Amino acid sequence: MTEVHLSLTTKPANLSRNDIIRSCFTFESGLVLLVGDSTIYHFGKTDEARRYEKIDVFIKEEYRYLQQDDLKGELPMHYIESACVSPNGKILTFITKRPQLYQALLSQLDENDDVSAMPNLPTTPGPLGVDMHHGIVESLSTSLWKPLLMTCGKLDFTIKVWDYVQCTLLLSKHYSKQVCVVSMHPTGLYSVTAFSDHLEFQMVQMDDLVPLKNFPIRNCTAVTFSESGHKFAVAKPGAIDVYCSLLFVKFFSCHGHLGPVSITCIYSILSNVVCNVRILNHIKNYKKPFKIKK
Repeated sequence: MTEVHLSLTTKPANLSRNDIIRSCFTFESGLVLLVGDSTIYHFGKTDEARRYEKIDVFIKEEYRYLQQDDLKGELPMHYIESACVSPNGKILTFITKRPQLYQALLSQLDENDDVSAMPNLPTTPGPLGVDMHHGIVESLSTSLWKPLLMTCGKLDFTIKVWDYVQCTLLLSKHYSKQVCVVSMHPTGLYSVTAFSDHLEFQMVQMDDLVPLKNFPIRNCTAVTFSESGHKFAVAKPGAIDVYCSLLFVKFFSCHGHLGPVSITCIYSILSNVVCNVRILNHIKNYKKPFKIKK
């Protein structure tokens, strides 16, 4: 019978939360300790298999984009809930409070390891699959011509573009200010994003959202493109403005609501534009004659 030595110390009275060992489990070739909020220690057996030596320290860093002001009094989002090791002892997997799964390699692969069955994992913890939003998804919009989905996060100030057929993340961009509403053009080539202090018309590229035009519109609550994409409606306090997507000029404004507008829809019917706006259970229809210049 192999004798294994592990020295333990008593807990001091003034020990902080980040120094407490919350979990400990062994596997065939080592030992894993979960310490504090976001630190994992990996100990491996020595050649004599009687003692453990520290090999790696994995630290889940705080998500730098997350606005912690809305999470006061709660555990941090990078708090590690639980961790486990794969049966071959090569992969460490853990889940955070976010929730998001993360993985990292515990040791280098051997000649006997099946490389095809092992994912391409980094030596530092990385997300398993795509990197999801932190917190609430504030707005969502789809393209009519392409299988694209655009979302924005309320707490992480991030816009993400997804392929909902392949279930893949195509683009992720972080902003320094709050993103309130997003709307994607029917072609999927353009988008309109409402920030807290302005509105931005953007071109959707493979790796970036390029601003084409800024509008000084504050406190926007809803943005919607028309079915053909040549107009978009912007709901702001006291009015709904309809703009041209080509010339970036305002066609007309609709008035009548006293509170914030939650949803807008634009339909092109010959030379008329119909705008349906809903606030709570109150729906208004606006018609505006619009003559097309030949």
